[in-house]
Amino acid sequence: MKVLSARRRNWSLGLLSSLCLLVSPAFADDDDDDSDGDDFVPISECGTIISSPGHYKLVNDLMDCNVEIPFEAFGVAAIGVAIESDRVNLDLNGYTISCLGRDDGVVSIGVATQPLHTRNRIRNGTVSGCALGVLLEQSIKTSVKKMTLTGGFNGVQVFGGSRNTISKNQAFSNVFGIDVFQLEDSTISCNRVESNFVHGLRLGDSSTGNRIRRNVTNNNFFDGITVVGLAAEGSIFSPIPVGNKLKGNTSLGNGGADFSEGIFDVVWFTFDPPPGGECPNNWRNNQYGTQFPNIGCIPAPVVLDPEDDCEDDDDDDSDEDDD
Repeated sequence: MKVLSARRRNWSLGLLSSLCLLVSPAFADDDDDDSDGDDFVPISECGTIISSPGHYKLVNDLMDCNVEIPFEAFGVAAIGVAIESDRVNLDLNGYTISCLGRDDGVVSIGVATQPLHTRNRIRNGTVSGCALGVLLEQSIKTSVKKMTLTGGFNGVQVFGGSRNTISKNQAFSNVFGIDVFQLEDSTISCNRVESNFVHGLRLGDSSTGNRIRRNVTNNNFFDGITVVGLAAEGSIFSPIPVGNKLKGNTSLGNGGADFSEGIFDVVWFTFDPPPGGECPNNWRNNQYGTQFPNIGCIPAPVVLDPEDDCEDDDDDDSDEDDD
């Protein structure tokens, strides 16, 4: 296990340089600025813990990661890179993090954020064979972009948090491509989530105020996009998400339904419409073939431009035309 600190690396620059680093424009609100300059902390080992703000880059693949790190959600986890600070820019630099298979109950994670950290960025690489590819644990204003997640249980897993961005990623051959719970006021856009073994994109457990737009969720074994609450023998224990906007998504060729919205009973294995016959979320201008249950909450499909590859997507979170 290796603990990295950008402050340690830049100590020789003196107090003035350290202060400049903390207020650097690279940490402004523009999460799409991919420029790092030449000043970064290299990462070359599995089990790296990032403990201070700064720019960090992989300089090689991290293969068969199996280093156990204390992690609040699981007690301990085998993690490639763990972020334990605010304002971290982690660039995988085109390299791959892979995990060694575990059969002892220890969860393997490619990249993880410890709870309640803010303004972190994870981007530009591949995570393969980890139970959780990228885990955001109650993160705030954090982005996951231009990542490839494959061969795991969840490609991207989000537990709680708000104002995050998950954009321009590819997730395939996982159990769940993108799996989200209790997320608020965030954007999930321009991802390709295909050929996963259960759902492509699952939005669950009280998630609200999110924008799900311009994603492609084709050829997943069950549903392309599911907005779901959970019940046991008719008693709801995980409320259905409400107040989310799903616009401009393409979902075709999925084995269950392209879109689904309702309550899944984990004991009776039933999928029922949203309680009270209401439509809890705003679906608009999506291309799909099938929906379940069909109670009129999801408008008829449209034909979207297959050439729209989101290159012009600037992650502007405004949705004035959706209301």
